Amino acid sequence: MTDDDKGLRLDALEADLRALREDHERLRGQLVALTEMERFRDVILRRHTPSVLPPPSSGSLDARDFAEQADGLHYLEYGPQGEAYRWTGPGHITRVRFNVDRSVPVMVTLRLVSLGSHTEQDRLAVEIDGATYPMRLTPEPGTVLEAGPVPPRAGVGPTELLFHVPVLFSPDGADAADSRRLGVALRCVEIAPA
Repeated sequence: MTDDDKGLRLDALEADLRALREDHERLRGQLVALTEMERFRDVILRRHTPSVLPPPSSGSLDARDFAEQADGLHYLEYGPQGEAYRWTGPGHITRVRFNVDRSVPVMVTLRLVSLGSHTEQDRLAVEIDGATYPMRLTPEPGTVLEAGPVPPRAGVGPTELLFHVPVLFSPDGADAADSRRLGVALRCVEIAPA
């Protein structure tokens, strides 16, 4: 390596070092500014309270979304057309939580893949705010049940739906090792203004 090459490399290293020092000073200044702003965070928040977004007027939970918002369901399965669903069970109660605007009457809709062993006389029901509403089949294509209208509720907060599934069965046939207790095959739960 010639002296000229060494000199060029040394100049390049000095330029890189200057750039690093400038970046370091810039970042140090930003850190000081952020630290100062953090000291006054509570004062700023007290003076300028953020506006809280109102809950949506309707909500829908697909079988894939049930993990955190529902209890009383079996694992996720897929139908022949690729539709996701979950069987209710092993008990007679399935709990689903929604955060929706309840200042107006609402309807609750269940979209099912299967009614399981239920017949017309075996009425599913949903309990909301301590009142029970029978579910009825709709004329929509597929197996769709609805209940309501559910009266409005004052105040905000989550709405808890307790679905009462009266008939449970154990699957038989091809997979005799399946000892689960199943109710209905639930594809989607919806709550919307009536």
